Amino acid sequence: MVCTDIEPYRGDLPVTRVRNRPRHWIDAIRMHLTDRPASAAAGKALREAVRRDWMLEDAGLDSLAPGLLPD
Repeated sequence: MVCTDIEPYRGDLPVTRVRNRPRHWIDAIRMHLTDRPASAAAGKALREAVRRDWMLEDAGLDSLAPGLLPD
């Protein structure tokens, strides 16, 4: 994943952060297209990090359910 390097996207997820300039985005996308095996590995690492640290499960999901579901 390529994202702009701004506060909401900073953290420990394995993503490619770039300045919000067309040239930086184009360079990052080209980098990912050039090295497909590395991009695939980065995608797997991101998927694993999201599944491990960002999925709502068990007690976390139960605490949000009342606000998300109709009465």
